[in-house]
Amino acid sequence: MASRIEEYGLIGNTLTTALVSTAGSIDWFCAPRFDSDAIFTSLVGYDEHGRWSLRPTMAVNERHRRYRDNTLTLECDMVCEGGTVRVIDAMPFSADRCDIIRIVEGIEGEVPMEMVLDARFAYGANRPWVYTVEGGVSMVAGPDAVALRVPVPLRREKDTIVVSFPIKKGQKIAFQLNWHPLHLSEPREL
Repeated sequence: MASRIEEYGLIGNTLTTALVSTAGSIDWFCAPRFDSDAIFTSLVGYDEHGRWSLRPTMAVNERHRRYRDNTLTLECDMVCEGGTVRVIDAMPFSADRCDIIRIVEGIEGEVPMEMVLDARFAYGANRPWVYTVEGGVSMVAGPDAVALRVPVPLRREKDTIVVSFPIKKGQKIAFQLNWHPLHLSEPREL
């Protein structure tokens, strides 16, 4: 397991963290705190146990990862045949909300991208009820809910959300995932 852990970067907000693989997938995430049930658990299981993948759909020739100065904001540059793309992952600090922000930035050329959100609550045991909302989707299971806000068209494949899009040099596309207790309304978009 130790060699597999080395493939991961860590993003966090001091209350919880998420593990981001070198392939661009968040494979472990407990919300809203470290001691909460995990929503993404493919790190210790399989993809169907929950993950949030954001990656090029073509072969990646090089990957360069780094943290922004003195932060837990993780940047990963992926060099492909047709261009270079950067994925920026961060969790803004807040005492009353739990968000993950993922920004895709075109650095060179054009790169076809795919985002797959496969949330599984209670350590991968519970499949969510999924419904479309303006600007994204909500996923609910038991007392927990997540809202995904996306600025590009998405499609549902059963209870998995998929977004396919090209990213060109100079473009930025932001994705926001928010965890909140089901009994409270969705927080406003950041």
